Amino acid sequence: MKGHRAQLLVAVVLLAVAVFFGVRGVRKVRHVRTVDAVCTAAVRGDWPAALEKPLDVSQPTPQILRAAECRCLALMESERRPECVELMEDLVTRAPEAWLPLPDLTSVLVVDRRDRGEVPQAADLAHRGALQYPEEMLLLRLEMDLRGRIEDEVAVLKEMVHRLPLAGATAPSLGLEIAARFMAREGVERRYIIVIDIDIGITGSKIQRRIATFIFNLTFIISCLLRS
Repeated sequence: MKGHRAQLLVAVVLLAVAVFFGVRGVRKVRHVRTVDAVCTAAVRGDWPAALEKPLDVSQPTPQILRAAECRCLALMESERRPECVELMEDLVTRAPEAWLPLPDLTSVLVVDRRDRGEVPQAADLAHRGALQYPEEMLLLRLEMDLRGRIEDEVAVLKEMVHRLPLAGATAPSLGLEIAARFMAREGVERRYIIVIDIDIGITGSKIQRRIATFIFNLTFIISCLLRS
């Protein structure tokens, strides 16, 4: 009798476990389908469809973070920017530290923080974003602008010079931007040295380096003529 009851109890437990994992499996399938549906609709440019189903972001898994980015893009295109900012700000604080949204969305968060008067927080996010996306000129420019407000701008620009090799195709534009900012602050001799340093830091083909050198030297000459 006792053996029969024990077998019955084990059967009940196994059934409960099976039901539990079965329900979890169904929920997981629905969850994955929702995530895929959001991004598929966003890729098509079907913004209403991307926003149609609610998205549970309580657990910021990689799949959820990807879907949240898709949803945020749909919100931006639907002129619902504040909702996108709110969603991304929430996830930036709860997601793994290494995660940041897509470059355009990170830039949106930086600008929003700046416009709210949260300059140190905006500068920090711009710095993180520029390190994670070293070829994104908008983030690099935002970093220079915002860190220059709260830190020694010359030190910031020198740091940016050392990061030029990471900037890829953006290096010439970034180098020109750095040179222009140095020219606005430093003496002529110092400006010339910085222009040479920037030229050395640029990577790319020989033609690209020559074009960059010509642009920098031309900028330097024009600056000297305007100041004479």
